[in-house]
Amino acid sequence: MNHSLQTARTLIEQHELTLERLWVRYWGEGGSASLYDLGLYVYEVEEIPSWDLRFLAWALHEVTGNSSHE
Repeated sequence: MNHSLQTARTLIEQHELTLERLWVRYWGEGGSASLYDLGLYVYEVEEIPSWDLRFLAWALHEVTGNSSHE
């Protein structure tokens, strides 16, 4: 399991982050998936493309207070 996907899912399930907030940051970082598709990726219903996984990781860093990119 990918660490970024697991982290996103945990934060959403613990109500520390909404999927919508994550999607806005992800989109701002350059991600191309719709809100719906991002939800499918986070819950591993569909596989996230490798390039979008990088944008998701960057977005998670932003919303969790760590602004550095991997």
